[in-house]
Amino acid sequence: MRGVARLVVLACLTVSSALAGEVPTATRTLIKQHCAECHDAETKKGDLDLTALSFALTDRSVLESWLKVVEQVESGDMPPAKKQERPSATAVTSALTPLRAALKGQLGQAGVSRVRRLNRVEYEQTLRDLLALPALRIKELLPEDGQRHGYDKVAGALDISHIQMSRYLEAAEVALALAASQPLNVVEKKTWRESAAAQGTALSAIATVQAVPLLGGKLADGYSHKVVGEGANSYRACQFNGTADAVVILKGDLGPHQSQGVQIDRFRPAVAGLYRVRFSAWAMLWDKTEVKSPKEALHVVRASLGDVRLGFFDAPAMKPTVSEFTTWLEPNDRVSFHAMSITDGGPKNWPSVEGIFAYSGSGVAFDWFEVEGPLTDPAASSGVSSGVSASRRLLFGDSGKPDVATVTTVMRTFAERAFRRTVAAVEVKPYVDIAEQLMKQGRSLESALLSAYQAILCAPDFLFLGLEDGLAEAAKPKLGPFALAARLSFMLTNGPPDDELLKLAANGSLSRPKILRAQAERLLASPGSQRFVTHFLDQWLDLRKIDFTTPDKGLYPSYDTWLHDASLAETRGFFRTLLTDDLGVSNLVGSSFVVIDQRLARHYGIDGVQGAALRRVPLPAGSARGGFLTQAAVLKITANGTVTSPVLRGVWVSEHLLGIPHRPPPPNIPAAEPDASGATTIRQIIERHRADSACAGCHAKIDPPGMALETFDAIGAQRTHYLMPDRKQGLAIDSSGKLKGGGAFSGIGELRALLVKDNLGLARSLARQFLIYGTGSNVGFLELEALDAIVATAKPTAYGVRSLLLAVVVSDLFQSK
Repeated sequence: MRGVARLVVLACLTVSSALAGEVPTATRTLIKQHCAECHDAETKKGDLDLTALSFALTDRSVLESWLKVVEQVESGDMPPAKKQERPSATAVTSALTPLRAALKGQLGQAGVSRVRRLNRVEYEQTLRDLLALPALRIKELLPEDGQRHGYDKVAGALDISHIQMSRYLEAAEVALALAASQPLNVVEKKTWRESAAAQGTALSAIATVQAVPLLGGKLADGYSHKVVGEGANSYRACQFNGTADAVVILKGDLGPHQSQGVQIDRFRPAVAGLYRVRFSAWAMLWDKTEVKSPKEALHVVRASLGDVRLGFFDAPAMKPTVSEFTTWLEPNDRVSFHAMSITDGGPKNWPSVEGIFAYSGSGVAFDWFEVEGPLTDPAASSGVSSGVSASRRLLFGDSGKPDVATVTTVMRTFAERAFRRTVAAVEVKPYVDIAEQLMKQGRSLESALLSAYQAILCAPDFLFLGLEDGLAEAAKPKLGPFALAARLSFMLTNGPPDDELLKLAANGSLSRPKILRAQAERLLASPGSQRFVTHFLDQWLDLRKIDFTTPDKGLYPSYDTWLHDASLAETRGFFRTLLTDDLGVSNLVGSSFVVIDQRLARHYGIDGVQGAALRRVPLPAGSARGGFLTQAAVLKITANGTVTSPVLRGVWVSEHLLGIPHRPPPPNIPAAEPDASGATTIRQIIERHRADSACAGCHAKIDPPGMALETFDAIGAQRTHYLMPDRKQGLAIDSSGKLKGGGAFSGIGELRALLVKDNLGLARSLARQFLIYGTGSNVGFLELEALDAIVATAKPTAYGVRSLLLAVVVSDLFQSK
């Protein structure tokens, strides 16, 4: 007992002396023996003089410098491996123990902030839910959000300014006006159906020799063509004056003059709402004047709304097949269809060519389009009468009409949903006063209420997460019940808490581990969880950058819209599979399967996959694919559209998968750029770059994973040689390397085998990402032990991805950061 007491006293004295400005003795000894040679006043490598570094830990810059020292020594990066005399493990432990204690003592006094602003994605989704406008597009009215630690949910990056507030006022006004403009009564559901050949875009495709009208499976009567114009300006124009029951599209891309493809353009939605779209399509071979069975078993059709993909669908050979989907349509929206899998060039409209009468090639026939709606409104499941449209009911009560007698009641109900908590009558009075004052000035009741609602949507209680239980509660060690409900919901659905979560918050039971876990499971099973999958991957894996560069068409002619969409769908579908099946974190870098469709199977050289549906496909032995490392989307975002960079890819692997952050390069050090002429390999360029001592340390960690990924080009296709600017085969690729700390590999397969050995490291990295994303705060020095405890609970499932996520949610750290 006395020994324990002495240790406690010693630790306290150590911390006290540290806070007073004295470097612990063991730490000073380590610095003198192993660090001062490079980090003294004379040498000062990395602009760091440890012999003069203050120990006044109340100074934030000093505190951060010592935290970096701990990080570098703990990781083994310092002292450098090349030093002949390295400190023993005992010496390192003796030096770091009092140093950690001192740093923890200071950090423990710093406090935490659990309040942050909604980012613009969350703001948009919150208004969608609050106003029953599922397709509201409002985020573009707001400034871009900042990022810290890779996420746009971190408090330090989400500042607020007068410009931001003016944009919030504008966005709220637009959203409320749209909600109030919805019809008072729910519009009767109707079904519209018409031949695809009757659509204006179908007739346009026929006129430009890109489509064929059919009647009874044959070329329809009334089709003719002739050459118009003179000389170089002449072309073959087509005309159709007959009746058709189908239109055959002969080209995947209908060209710049009809980039929208074939649309449902003769249907006009009566009101904005949810609609069910159905269509009949089938694949065929057009052989001059005849319809024949194609060599392909099917073709794939994409439905889209502007730049939003609605889905991919199969069109089987010679078998009309009905497909359907539901989507939100505004009155001016037009659904488009493209035959994505047709790679034939289509018939030419040259004067010397007989158009469709001289053409043989694949085609997709569309028989008819059908639209049903508007379907049941989003609030019908609440048990409230659906006779009144949802948006107006949420604004003005059950009648959908503003009533002076119910102003306080509807205002309070709206405020409770907006503030994500129960609201006292006294809190609503300022907003009621706004409405009453405006009415005295001559405004209508509806207009006055909308202005009061606008004020609510610009109030701190709406714009900031963490205030749900009040400022006093926000300062306590753990989140209050309503703040916890909001944190859970905004993490797993990117939107506000629903009625069930709010009910559990109100009765105080949400924080119980079993209930909290059950609610997390419920949210992960809900449609809203797809928003979590999409946004989390956009941030964690940088998928949001997929369109930052455009692959050079001359170098990568196979890159098309279908491959772009399929690549994103693969990464999201793969993560969803890991989550749903609770597969271990080793799959992040090396899985025995991929989640792909027909287009990616062709891109990856995998046989036997046909159709639009994403599916889990086992990989053959020795395959280079598997895990996030070799997915087309990831490989594209880590390239610039023309050439690849092992440095960019190496940094991505280290930071995003392995959880190893890297400092920015020293100033005035040029980047290691690939040789555009192809005369020198990137490996040769990087080796010259690493000869600079200022670059060697970081590049020893960064470059090896990136070199292994050089066997994949800028769009994720495998290669053995670099591609010259003229598309000829260039120099051979050497994808071998050695990880810092040991472990040589000859290519991606062996690198993957080395990385999967560190399951614990992968789990720690992923759990940290979940925590940052969910709490809006980085995992600090004081929280590393708690992080390790979270990870340990998932060990029985081989650190399953779902187990890790749920362990994060029910942890004290999730409720206290």
